[in-house]
Amino acid sequence: MEILDKNNEHQISEYERFNLLHGCFMQSLKWANVKSNWAWEAVLSRNERGAIRGVCLVLIRKIPFTGTAFMYAPHGPIVDWSDRETVGDIFEGINVIAEKYRAYRFMCDPLFEENVRALNALGFSHNENAEETVQPRANYVLKNIGGKTEEELIAMFKPDCRNRVRKAARKGVYCRRCGVEALDDFYPLMRQTGRRDGLFYPSAGIFRAFPEQLSRGAVQTVYVLCGNRRQGSCAFGGGRGEVRKRRFIRLRSVLGR
Repeated sequence: MEILDKNNEHQISEYERFNLLHGCFMQSLKWANVKSNWAWEAVLSRNERGAIRGVCLVLIRKIPFTGTAFMYAPHGPIVDWSDRETVGDIFEGINVIAEKYRAYRFMCDPLFEENVRALNALGFSHNENAEETVQPRANYVLKNIGGKTEEELIAMFKPDCRNRVRKAARKGVYCRRCGVEALDDFYPLMRQTGRRDGLFYPSAGIFRAFPEQLSRGAVQTVYVLCGNRRQGSCAFGGGRGEVRKRRFIRLRSVLGR
C-alpha cells in the first residue's frame, strides 16, 4: 500500500493511467481540482511486480471547531472486488488517511452496484434510500463505443427508442459543441431540471471547473460528458424538452456532435 506523494510526477502519472483504463473521471486526481473546497489524498496498491492493481482518491472535508473530518471516495475505490488482498490493501491505506485527519466517517459509492456485497463484508452499510443522498442511484456507462457511427449506435437501441430519436431529428432538434461561453445558457436548464425533478444540482462554478480542470471533460449542449475511448460517463444533464428530444441529445452527446 502507498499513499500518493503529491510531488511525485511519475507516481501521479501511473495513477492517472490506471484510472483512465479502469476507473472514471471522479477518481481522477484532476477531480480533486474541481472539488477545490475539499482536501484530498490518494491510495495505490501494487502487485509483486510493482504494477498498480488498485487506486482510490479520497476527498476530505474538515469539520470546523471539531478537529475531525468527513472522507468520501466518489465512484471509488477502483479495484477488482474479487481480489480480497488488493481490497484489503486499499482499505489499509484509507485507514491511514482516516487516522491522519481524525475522520469520523468514510463514505464511498463504487461505480457498479455489485460491489455492495463486497463492501457489506467489510462492515459497510448500504443506503438504499435515494431520497437521503445527493448521488443518483443509477448511472449509465457506455463502453467500447469508440469508432462507431451514429447509425451503428442507433441500431443497438430498442425499436421504440430508435423511433423517438429519429423523430426528434425530423422535428428540428440539433446539438452543437460548446465551451464555458455557453454556461449562461446551460446552467438555467440544469437548475430548472433540478427543481422540476427534485434533484440536487451543484453551483455554476462546478460546471466552469469541468473543462478547466478535466482535459477530457467538456460542456456539450445540455450535458457534461467525461470519459475516454474505452468508456464514457454522463455527469450532469438538464433540459425542458420532451423525452424523445432528450434521448436524441444523449445520442448526439455520446457522439461528440
